[in-house]
Amino acid sequence: MQFSGFIEKVFAETEIKGKDNKSLSKREFLLTIDNGEFPKSICIEVWNDKVSDPNIVEGNLVSVECNIQAREFGGRYFNNIRAWKIEKDKNMPF
Repeated sequence: MQFSGFIEKVFAETEIKGKDNKSLSKREFLLTIDNGEFPKSICIEVWNDKVSDPNIVEGNLVSVECNIQAREFGGRYFNNIRAWKIEKDKNMPF
């Protein structure tokens, strides 16, 4: 799935211990999609090598390719949107 918009907020990097006690890095950012009268925001996460992607800067107009998946926890389901490619959007003015 692909989204284009501007990065409204970048959250702090967090360290998480994996199942094998290996340390993993995670960062989230808020992408705002302005497609008319009602702009929408999406919280997108990146892991490990993508955490330090130079395109993840507040105010950048970007195109994000990501996977959407659901996970179950305690009988409830939660959606995760994980980016695997982030590029400055060449079609949008900066």
